[in-house]
Amino acid sequence: MSNGDLRSSCRGASNNNYIEVASPERLVYAHGGDGEDDFHVTVTFEERNGVTELTMRTLFKSAAELERVTKEYGAIEAAKSTLDRLEEQLAKLK
Repeated sequence: MSNGDLRSSCRGASNNNYIEVASPERLVYAHGGDGEDDFHVTVTFEERNGVTELTMRTLFKSAAELERVTKEYGAIEAAKSTLDRLEEQLAKLK
């Protein structure tokens, strides 16, 4: 651990394997099922003009894998729902 960064790996309830937590600017995790990682996600938080900009980048093994996960699990809608819930929680902090 250095500069306030915590690097660890842990398995979350939603099959997320957290690879990196660098508070407060970066979160990296792999999301998987059936013993394999389906995709990796990098979330960054950056201050811009007094507000926090959140960027979520998702990397799939292939275009076919993206299509499969989107069709089978509704991945795009699930990501939107996750961000909507985050927005709701943040509004409660104001």
